Parts: sequence; C-alpha cells; structure tokens
Amino acid sequence: MARHKFTTLPISTAPVTPTTPVTLTTTSENNDTIHPKHAGGRPPNPVWEYFEKEPLPSAGYFSVKCKYCMVFIPQG
Repeated sequence: MARHKFTTLPISTAPVTPTTPVTLTTTSENNDTIHPKHAGGRPPNPVWEYFEKEPLPSAGYFSVKCKYCMVFIPQG
C-alpha cells in the first residue's frame, strides 16, 4: 500500500489586523418588529373558519362554538 507524503506549510506569526474598520450598529427598526421564534408548522385546517375559539388555561387547547348551529364543544 502506498504511503502519502505530507508537507507542512509555513505559519505566519504576524498579528492579524482588519483592513477595513468594522462597525456594529443597532437600529430601532429591528427592535420594533416582533418575529416569532419558529414561524413554521402546519397551516390551520379550513374547517376552523366555522368555529369561534376560546383559549383555555392549558396552552394549545380551546373550547369552540360552531358559528352556524351554535353547538358548544368544551375542549377541542
């Protein structure tokens, strides 16, 4: 099996300085906009257009009422 011969490259010890100054600025425009952490996910099913949602204390759960027949469902 053939062996590969590796050579080392010379390493510069001179200090590295940027050629152009770097400035970091913050604008108020970025702070005024609220971006959700995760905007992905499945879009809501069109069937939810027929219901009025009322959030429950548990996150992600709702009680709903049908907009047409007024049937109330306590947790959906």
